[in-house]
Amino acid sequence: MEPLVTVPIIDALFMPAERSVAPRRLLNAIRESCFARGVEIRTGVHVDAISPNTIHFAHTTMQAASIIIASGVWSGEFEGLKPRIPISPRKGQILSLAMPAGAFRRMIRWGHSYFVPRSTGELIVGATNEDVGFESAVTPAGLGRLLTDALAISSDVGSYPILETWTGLRPATPDELPILGSTALPGVYYATGHYRNGVLLAPITASIVTDLVEGRDPSIDIRPYSPSRYS
Repeated sequence: MEPLVTVPIIDALFMPAERSVAPRRLLNAIRESCFARGVEIRTGVHVDAISPNTIHFAHTTMQAASIIIASGVWSGEFEGLKPRIPISPRKGQILSLAMPAGAFRRMIRWGHSYFVPRSTGELIVGATNEDVGFESAVTPAGLGRLLTDALAISSDVGSYPILETWTGLRPATPDELPILGSTALPGVYYATGHYRNGVLLAPITASIVTDLVEGRDPSIDIRPYSPSRYS
């Protein structure tokens, strides 16, 4: 199925329905969809505090019937929120390689690393998982580990040019489960702490938050993810 895989394999799990998305392209598509629907997006705004139906920032306030706290690793930093939630950053370093056309066709997971081939000719190699606070630099040690694992999966990638390197900060909780549900403030909800699965869990999270905001019971039991577990 993937003839360029050179790591010794005793057995493997084939998941023909597994798919991937390109997060940057997805984010751009969501942004354009929001603009088309008249959504106002403000960037570069530092929120100081949250109170019932009110966001406090830059010496002014904004009123809202519902407020969703979905700020990744910064979700626990807003004054006024109750219960307080323990969110900590986990750095992930990633790189992309320029692969020959058709070299890899499917996602490959091995140990803590993975290959994600893109239709653009990129091969994404990820990812480290580092407890280093908010430090977000690309490092030789991180890239070295990625390249070592990549070469273990397939010795062929040793000749592929490196296209890009980058890092991200994942919002981790002590039990590595998301935080979903109402805060102690009326109309304020948490939707955060998805750790390594933020993009993957975005659709079901959006559905759950929509149900909460509109006063319906979510389609799944969200009690294991309740913010109250940290009260």
